[in-house]
Amino acid sequence: MREKLESALLAAMAVTTPMQWGRDDCALWCADIVKAGLGYDAAAAFRGRYRTRIGARRVLGRQGLAGALRTAARKHGWRRIKAGAEQTGDIGLLMLGEVPVTVICRASGWFVARNEHGWSAVPAKHIRILWQVI
Repeated sequence: MREKLESALLAAMAVTTPMQWGRDDCALWCADIVKAGLGYDAAAAFRGRYRTRIGARRVLGRQGLAGALRTAARKHGWRRIKAGAEQTGDIGLLMLGEVPVTVICRASGWFVARNEHGWSAVPAKHIRILWQVI
């Protein structure tokens, strides 16, 4: 399964088009990778319901992105892990100041996140919450 996640992640990282809210923003980009690798859509409840950052906040509600990730984790059996235990395809929550960002593990010690022009790499030590997806 990790091999499928890695293949899906590498394919997603090859995309060069600008990010679009509600289509391939950080959360949907990671959910697309998990869907391609594991066969389920962890973000199904949010797809097609927003097209802007404000719309995303509205759809996520009071609990925000962190709450949506916790809900997905419970629903799909993801387990909380500590930095250093992550493997390719595991999901994390990064805080950029007050802005939450969904990230996915590229390799032990490193996560990647979708940004407006591609993706960014982030050391695992900066990830606030990590979940093992397998």
